[in-house]
Amino acid sequence: MRKIIVPKGVELVVASDFHGHSEQFFKLINVIKPSSKTWLIGTGDLIDKGWGEEAENAIIDKFIELSYLGYGFCTIGNHDIKRIKKNKNNTNPSNQLSWLRTLPLSLCFEFYTGAVLTCLHAGVTNKMTWEDLQTNSEVLYIRDLDEDQKMIPLIWKEIDGVKTLIPAKPGGKPWHTFYQGHLGYLCSGHCSQSDGVAKYYNYSCNLDSAGFETGILTAQYFTTEGKLGKQVKVFGIPFKPKINI
Repeated sequence: MRKIIVPKGVELVVASDFHGHSEQFFKLINVIKPSSKTWLIGTGDLIDKGWGEEAENAIIDKFIELSYLGYGFCTIGNHDIKRIKKNKNNTNPSNQLSWLRTLPLSLCFEFYTGAVLTCLHAGVTNKMTWEDLQTNSEVLYIRDLDEDQKMIPLIWKEIDGVKTLIPAKPGGKPWHTFYQGHLGYLCSGHCSQSDGVAKYYNYSCNLDSAGFETGILTAQYFTTEGKLGKQVKVFGIPFKPKINI
């Protein structure tokens, strides 16, 4: 897997699960001011659950601009790939859809100290390899693992008359609790934290502070040495539309 070399003096800022909440996204842009010395890394789910196509396109257009300048990077998320699959026969795609189609499953950054930061949307198992990070779409969906470190999918179930997504079986644990660091420090989202608080583990973190419910978008700095730096939160209007099943 090709690593992106981070020059000395450059810090990274990672955020995830923007979900069409352009208010928080552009507040973050104004706070961190992406530049040749401060790179913005997104870990997917730029779309859905938010304020619609105009807001989504504004977020994507900014990422396109930053990627062209060389200091914006992004992986694909499960909502993004769902949109791509839905439009697989579209031979005249918008600029935004065309760009989404180019996004990788993961990105790996190597600092001058030798520290490695790997960014992806969801999660891994300890059996996964660098090859899996490039080809195995499970990295877009993993939340909890069972005792054999197999992914526990979510299923729709009617609870008190309401269709709700729940784990297919009980007893799972977040993949972060199993991960031992063989793929570098992993930074992800996907598993929304309804308390609005990002979660940190020994070798990984989950930055999805459920902006569509809480209004909070969390970003994590990584210093030029590749170490955890400061955390940044921006706030905006939460919006959680009804999900079409």
